[in-house]
Amino acid sequence: ANQNVNPGLIDSGRPPWNVDLLATLERVPLERLNAIELPGASVPRPEAFGGDLMRWGVALSRVLKLRPRSEREPMVEALVGQLEPETRTGKQRAVMTEQDVAEVARLHEVGVHSYDHDSMEFETDEFFVSDMHRCRRWCEEHIGARPVVYAFPNGSHRASQIGLAQEAGFEH
Repeated sequence: ANQNVNPGLIDSGRPPWNVDLLATLERVPLERLNAIELPGASVPRPEAFGGDLMRWGVALSRVLKLRPRSEREPMVEALVGQLEPETRTGKQRAVMTEQDVAEVARLHEVGVHSYDHDSMEFETDEFFVSDMHRCRRWCEEHIGARPVVYAFPNGSHRASQIGLAQEAGFEH
């Protein structure tokens, strides 16, 4: 089997930013969700989804993940800053630990799924190349493996990045 990991998330012990955000938003009253503003973007309103907050959260996440990290991070901070402090705490989602990945690597192939789960289509080639090197270095240092799989988060990539991944030694 193949297991693709995000080394930056393993190190931080936190899930991808959008999973974390959606877990926070599920604790926010509907009237507050309807009042959320996002600088530089049109925010879908929950009522447009007939009360289906999961579909709304996915649509909101899409607005954010279809941007480079440099644009997305300030937007997420602005969004979270509009929430009441008590909604920012709650059950932490579990992520794999370095020990978990080492255990998986004993029996299965470990690939990478970017360092921090960024949509590479919206990042520069330099960002992407740096990301691949960070992932590979982490795997070599922490689990003694050299990954040959790079799975693009959200399926998001440009054609040029496939060639860059192959040049870096990724086979899949």
